[in-house]
Amino acid sequence: MIRIFVPVAIVLAGCSTPIQRTYPHVDQSHLWTAMVATADSPEYGSEDLSKRWIVLENEVEINPSRGQIDVKRIIYRSYQLPRQKPERDSRDVLFSVYLLPTNPLTLEFINHNATFFPVRGKAEAQRFFDGVDQMLVPIID
Repeated sequence: MIRIFVPVAIVLAGCSTPIQRTYPHVDQSHLWTAMVATADSPEYGSEDLSKRWIVLENEVEINPSRGQIDVKRIIYRSYQLPRQKPERDSRDVLFSVYLLPTNPLTLEFINHNATFFPVRGKAEAQRFFDGVDQMLVPIID
C-alpha cells in the first residue's frame, strides 16, 4: 500500500509546484504588457500534428494591482495519422501567472488542472513563457 501511495503523492505534489522564469533587464511595464498579450492571444501551432491545438474559448481575468493573470481555456485538436483512426481531444486549461516584485523580475506560473499529468502543466508554462519571450524580442534586442 505504501509503495502505491508514495508515487501518487509525488505526482500530486509535483503538479502544484510553481514554475518560474526571471527576466533581467526588462522593464516591469513591458513585461506586464507582454504577459497580458500572451494570455489574450494564445498560440497553439506546431510542426507536430499531435501538438497542434485550436483555442475554442479563452477567458482571461487581469488583476494589475496583484500582478496576477488568471486564464481559463478550452482547446481542441483533431488529426489522423496514416492507417490510424482519427484522434479527437478536448482539454480545459486553467492557470494563473504572477509578476513577482523581485529583482530581477520573475514570472510564476501555476497550473490548476494538471493533477494527473504534470507534464501538461510544464508544457503549458513553456508555451506561455515562449509567448512572453517572443513579445519581448524587439525590446531586448
